[in-house]
Amino acid sequence: LPPQHQSNYITWLDELVNLEDVSIKRHIPNDETSEYYYYSDASDVGLCAVAYCRTKLEDGTIDSNLVAAKCATTPLKLRNKLSIPRMELTSILMCLRLYQFVKATWALTTEKCYFFNDNVAALWWLRGTPERQVPFVANRVKEVQLAEIEFAYVKTDENPADIGTRPASVADLQSDFWLKGPQHLRMDPVPRTPMDFHAVDKKLGVKKQYQLSSMAFPTLIQTHPDDTPHLIEVVNYTTTSKYLSHDKNGVIPRLEDISDLDTAVHKLALIMWIVDIFKNKSKPIRTK
Repeated sequence: LPPQHQSNYITWLDELVNLEDVSIKRHIPNDETSEYYYYSDASDVGLCAVAYCRTKLEDGTIDSNLVAAKCATTPLKLRNKLSIPRMELTSILMCLRLYQFVKATWALTTEKCYFFNDNVAALWWLRGTPERQVPFVANRVKEVQLAEIEFAYVKTDENPADIGTRPASVADLQSDFWLKGPQHLRMDPVPRTPMDFHAVDKKLGVKKQYQLSSMAFPTLIQTHPDDTPHLIEVVNYTTTSKYLSHDKNGVIPRLEDISDLDTAVHKLALIMWIVDIFKNKSKPIRTK
């Protein structure tokens, strides 16, 4: 082993004997008062999602216990390539799937389930519009939004999923923080940490936009003056109009919400193709 890994490996070997002392409850309190709390976290080397059951006991005290956990290492080919917010978003998706597994197993209702992550940028994405986000972000955000669950913010030092994102010791696995969750689960009510999105870069994870009003359409109109009425008619009456708006004079269309230049060129070509159909009043020839 490389020298920088030798000490960690020796420590890991020395701790293996202590695994005999690790035990996890197979039966935990679970009744109509129970609530379920899910946490997710990520680092540059690992992902983790963990679930806890919080139940009010007969003596009035509150107990919480580990229900399920899922951990995964970051693929080597993605290390140092994905940003931490993207890794956190991936851990949120892992948490969603852990929730779906626990929900199906225990027949839970969403109303009693709560979800947490400690990355503000990832939480900001979840509140965004997938159509305006880059594909990596949009695909994951859309899946979470379709599940109709909402993630709240938790401080990193109160997030038990952090243990599963790094090399953990046997002592970590024996700790109440891992087996019972953070201390706030045993408070009544459970305190919430407010989210502050002011420091988030709002352009992060959002598609780049190009405005072609100063070049594309004036050029088209100059080179195809006879097509201008048809062009405006197409803008007003075809499905491509959702990508277009007009200037204050209502004459020159402007492309917006275009993710890249290739897409913009494709939209322009599509419009001219439709214009040709309008002029010739013939059906387009479709190839197999």
